[in-house]
Amino acid sequence: MPYNLPSNYQPRLTPEYFHDTLTDSTYWQRDVYRAAQLLAHRAGIKRIVDIGCGTGGKLIPLAGEFAVCGIDYGDNIKQCTEVLRTGEWYDVNLESEVVPKDIFRGSITIAADIIEHLKHPDNLIKTLRNASETAAYVLVSTPDRERLYNGEQLGPPDNLAHTMEWSLDELEDWFISEILPVRWAGWTISFDKQPDKVNTSLIVLSNTNKKVEMPITFQPAPHWRNRTVFANSNLLKVWMTPTPSEAGRDSTNSINQIVMRVDKYLPDYGVQLVEQPDNAQVHAGHAGQGSQAPLDVAHYHGLYPTAQGSENFAVNAAVIRNLKTARIITAPSEWIADVIRRDMHVNPRVIGWGVDTEEWQPLAEHQNYVIWNKARVDDVANPQVMLELAARAHDVLFLTTFGVGTPNVKTVGRQIYLEMKEMVRNAAVYLSSNVETFGIGTLEAMSAGVPVLAFRQSNTDRLVEHGVTGFLAELGDMEGLYEGLQYCLKHRKRLGENAREVAKQYTWQRVAQQFANVYFDVMKMKNDVRPHRIEPTSYLTIT
Repeated sequence: MPYNLPSNYQPRLTPEYFHDTLTDSTYWQRDVYRAAQLLAHRAGIKRIVDIGCGTGGKLIPLAGEFAVCGIDYGDNIKQCTEVLRTGEWYDVNLESEVVPKDIFRGSITIAADIIEHLKHPDNLIKTLRNASETAAYVLVSTPDRERLYNGEQLGPPDNLAHTMEWSLDELEDWFISEILPVRWAGWTISFDKQPDKVNTSLIVLSNTNKKVEMPITFQPAPHWRNRTVFANSNLLKVWMTPTPSEAGRDSTNSINQIVMRVDKYLPDYGVQLVEQPDNAQVHAGHAGQGSQAPLDVAHYHGLYPTAQGSENFAVNAAVIRNLKTARIITAPSEWIADVIRRDMHVNPRVIGWGVDTEEWQPLAEHQNYVIWNKARVDDVANPQVMLELAARAHDVLFLTTFGVGTPNVKTVGRQIYLEMKEMVRNAAVYLSSNVETFGIGTLEAMSAGVPVLAFRQSNTDRLVEHGVTGFLAELGDMEGLYEGLQYCLKHRKRLGENAREVAKQYTWQRVAQQFANVYFDVMKMKNDVRPHRIEPTSYLTIT
């Protein structure tokens, strides 16, 4: 089989023409367009070219900022030329034609989910080669066959409009054999409404030798992760669960976010995260994750409350197993560390989380809504307080991921990271009504200059200073929470500016350095063969 597919792969010989008429088509591959926009900003590019643009639904929203150019054929491009009032449009059938390189000059070029539709992608390869010579960057996406079907699938594709589908490894190896300048390879989500499914392969082509920095929500292939450090055998190898590859599959999860962030900076402090435990000198696990074997480091995030009954006993049991067997325990706040000190007589290392303040910049103008943005609903994360507050503050709009209430409550559902970031940055007030072992979402809002409204509880009481960076009502005091909302709206500018200054103290570099110190301390323990050794800083004496 040509095109670097398995020899026994069966393509679809007569694929259907893809009519870009889906009502939710703009939700597909939007991450690829966001990445193109980001790369354009960094490179000072003012032109976007879209190969396989369909009816232009994802390209036109960029037309206010960029000159846009779309390439397709048949009914799709006909609609672009007849209906759309802006942009350049080219009718090109890539089964038989090659797009000349001058069309791509000075652009960021996108080829999002087009290659799988072609019976003979040779002309697309030639087109991509032309684009690579004159465009700053070329972004090529297509479904990853192995991730899409959760294993091997030898065709034909389930999608009747697809001819062939590749795994990322197959696609990258093929591109390299075609002398295409691959500068980054990895995965991103296919569909904004399914942010936990990271099954689209993405390859970035460019003739520039600069390192391609993709957004943190894009999962690099293992061999593209921290490429400059892989040749350094002196780095301490740590197997952390979830691994970076696992974490990249769902960036809406806070633990996954932490792993992706520290993975970026740990090499600066002599540590490299690896994907397999056999390759590691230190084993570390977040919450209850890891193997049945004892861990060296337990990164503790708290336990689910079970006094009133819970379905999370098994989850808690896995967390406790890691705590009991670890050489060192870390905790994200003094509030949660106190539980370990009291119940296990162990003194954990307190390492709070961080925020990228360059990424979470304040906006010049905000929209007048309160946001509550938990990514799940359970015993810990519950929208009830938000709904009660919205019923009192009926003249204020509330934006929420979950919960249905009064007419001033708009429920948007779970969102991908980049979409939620913009929602938080545009908010007038950030509502943190639940128990937080640290509060990454709270810290992100503070970095964006959004004051925090919360109850005086858990680590929020330490992260937010009452009357300075937000408002803290006494636990359960709904009237006080309502008064706090009015206070935050009235004093938003001062509170937001103060909150951002506090957030600047919490960097991911600091977190990575403290993690590295823990891992090197573990190595000292493992190398110390003295019998019956007890670390004086790890155990508490109760008198």
